[in-house]
Amino acid sequence: MRDFYEILGIAPDASNDEVRLAYRSKVKEAHPDAGGSNEAFSEVVLAYEVLMDEDRRRQYDETGDAGDTGKEILQGAKLIVEQLLNDLIQRDDAKYHDLIPVMCSNISRVIGEKHANIDSLERHRNRLADLKKRFRPRSPTETSLHDLFETKLETVSKAIASERLSIAHLNAASSLLRRYDFVRERDSAASRSGGIDPTAFGRPFDPLLDTSEFSTKAKNG
Repeated sequence: MRDFYEILGIAPDASNDEVRLAYRSKVKEAHPDAGGSNEAFSEVVLAYEVLMDEDRRRQYDETGDAGDTGKEILQGAKLIVEQLLNDLIQRDDAKYHDLIPVMCSNISRVIGEKHANIDSLERHRNRLADLKKRFRPRSPTETSLHDLFETKLETVSKAIASERLSIAHLNAASSLLRRYDFVRERDSAASRSGGIDPTAFGRPFDPLLDTSEFSTKAKNG
């Protein structure tokens, strides 16, 4: 596999903001709908997820090895696709609609929600970090409040990492689905009723931590 920094077109010392900006640009170019390929799309997603995770990035920088991240992402993608299929096969009219864009639309909606959640969590983390600096102990041996803030910061950081990995699963699920065409059955009644509303069935199954609790706390201050 190509070097992750080369894939995103950034320097090895790039900040998280630079990684994020490069990812948002490259993922649009690599997306199959924009003329890219599944392989290129998967490479960009994997590079982003590894470089945005502090521990994985350190391991990658030291060894050049991303571990089993690719396999983990693929397994998560399969679980998401399975859940989407479980929801759709309950519908008698499923065969009359092109299910690939239906499922991908549902995935895109959830990805958007998770990006918004990450933005909220990052703002919350920045507030915590700022407050931590403002509590200055009178004694060099006093660390209680700073330890408390560190615990809170670590919890929020784990929630952010979980959401980022979940986005990688969702992107990989979308990429997996786009390797297929769906041959729908023609039916005049179904055609008159319009397509399947992608919001009419359940959210893609998230195999990771539910971070809604952290998101709520972040939004509330």
